[in-house]
Amino acid sequence: MHWLSKGKRDREIATILSLSSRTVEKHVSHILEKLGVETRTAAANQWRYSPSNPRTRSHTNSPLDEPHIGLPGHKQKGPA
Repeated sequence: MHWLSKGKRDREIATILSLSSRTVEKHVSHILEKLGVETRTAAANQWRYSPSNPRTRSHTNSPLDEPHIGLPGHKQKGPA
């Protein structure tokens, strides 16, 4: 799912993982089926916010989670 969510194509994933393109294609097909989605983008979005995603499980309220911090015209939250 990691490489799929990064927008990699089957051939690229196959090269990275030293697998055949057909093997990756079959795995991606099974992932889409299991998630009940029709597109790679939908699968990636669903996985991105899933509790099975390691980044979601270890999520903390980091200042880096605030996209507006450091941008001109936006006030920083909390003490200055």
